[in-house]
Order: sequence, then structure tokens, then C-alpha cells
Amino acid sequence: MDAFGRNATYSSTQVHEVKAAAPPVAAKVNVFTLGALADLVKAGLEGGDFPKCAFFHIADERTVELVTRETDVYGRRVCFIKAAPVPFETFPFARWMSQEEFVIAFSSRFADSADRLNVLAIASSLTNEATSLSEDNGFSQKVTVRAGLRQKESLTIEPKVKLAPFRTFPEIPQPESEFVFRAKANGEGAPQLMLVEADGGAWKVDAIETIKRHMDSFNLNIPIIA
Repeated sequence: MDAFGRNATYSSTQVHEVKAAAPPVAAKVNVFTLGALADLVKAGLEGGDFPKCAFFHIADERTVELVTRETDVYGRRVCFIKAAPVPFETFPFARWMSQEEFVIAFSSRFADSADRLNVLAIASSLTNEATSLSEDNGFSQKVTVRAGLRQKESLTIEPKVKLAPFRTFPEIPQPESEFVFRAKANGEGAPQLMLVEADGGAWKVDAIETIKRHMDSFNLNIPIIA
């Protein structure tokens, strides 16, 4: 009996409301190209009226999703379709590489550009006949036959180059960005080379904008959030 003369029942432990588990949502469809994403929308996947109920979300430079405009009663936003490129090998930036490893990786993982040809020409022509660079002011590097990494001709390695590595959907132009290109000799005098990204990630914004323009070209009449 409590202080007011009532019979009362008390719990010695804290109690919580038991809520039913949220039902599962329909599994999203995974595709590898932006074209396949557009084709599914045009085909009316599962009868969905996507222009009225969904929008495209460009989550990052490698992910585009078709998601519902409104959340369900459980606060979930359903993803109908997700597009991401087929996995591919990216270039190992910010790491010293042997001449052979660098040339092979560089030749196969960059789209064509003027600076690509210059970097490849320099990387391919270095020889192993000395142990130091003839000139290195911290910005540009000059390699001559007198010392260091020797080239067949005297060439200057520019401090920054513009390149377009394969980093997003292959069906769109690969974004160009700046890289620091450096060379040195290891303990045996063998050439080593390295590329370091130097644009602060701005290429990702360029890639997302390019994806948006490509999606606009499909004329799907669905909002695109980038």
C-alpha cells in the first residue's frame, strides 16, 4: 500500500517499449554502368513511377543511386538501383616505384593526355649509371649524363604535370588533375619514380559534375542530387 492508501505494483528494473522489427526492404539492383542505370529506369523497374517518387543521388565519384524521395515509417530511404563501375586497379600514388613497375602501371592506368606522353618518355629513358641527380632545386629536377639518373638526352622533370588516371566510370571522360612527379636513385643507383596527387581532391568534384552531365543526357526527368 502506498502513501495514499492505494495498492500499487512497482518494477525494480527499468522497462522499455518493445517495438516490432522493421520489415525488410526490397533488395536494390546493382549495375556497373550509368547506361544500365538509365535503361532500368526507362524500362520501369517493378512498375515504379520514378519521376514522381525518386531522385538520383551521386554519392561519390564511383557511386550513383536511385532512391526514394520520402522515407518509410521507419525512417529509411529505399534504394532501387545502385550503379558502380567494375572494380579496377588504381595507380599506387605517393609511393616510390622501380622504373619497370612505374612504366607498366603508368602505361595501363592513365587516359591519354599530353603530359602522359611526356612522363612516359622520361620514365622510359632513365638509365642506371650513377647515384645522384645533376640538379634538384626542390621543384624541378634536371637529369643529365654527368651524374644521377641519366637520360639519353638532357631533360628537365617539371614539378607538376596534369594527368587523367582511371578513377571513375570508364564511360565518361576521366578528370584531369595535377600531380607532383619526382625521380631519385636508390642505393644501387637504380631509378625510382613517384607521383603524388596535388589538387586536394578537386578531381572528385569534377568527376561528380561530369557524371551529372552524363545522367542529364539521358533525359529521364528525374532530379539529380550531386
